[in-house]
Amino acid sequence: MIHIKNKKWQTFKTILLTLLLIFFINHYNIKNGYQEKLISEKTTLTQNNIKEFEKDIKNNKYIDIKNYNNKEQITSNNKVGEIGYKTSETISKIITKGTKKIYKFLKLLFT
Repeated sequence: MIHIKNKKWQTFKTILLTLLLIFFINHYNIKNGYQEKLISEKTTLTQNNIKEFEKDIKNNKYIDIKNYNNKEQITSNNKVGEIGYKTSETISKIITKGTKKIYKFLKLLFT
């Protein structure tokens, strides 16, 4: 009987510590401007593309929307690089979505 209680308590502590760790990681990301950094990078890309577009118009160059695409290019030439890139993109999306969901949940709890 005591062994079962200890096992349940240990499982509870593990879950609680994991959630606490996730909270602190998300809190650190928010405080250090992780979301703002992502938005800023997208804005910078857009501003650079606008400048390039305006420059091409002034120089009477052929204009094609593909030349001003905001999508990042994979610079690696092998499968390992592609897998690493896709993995980092997936992790970034998960962290972003997780951060938003956790803060919405915490907002609901404390408001």
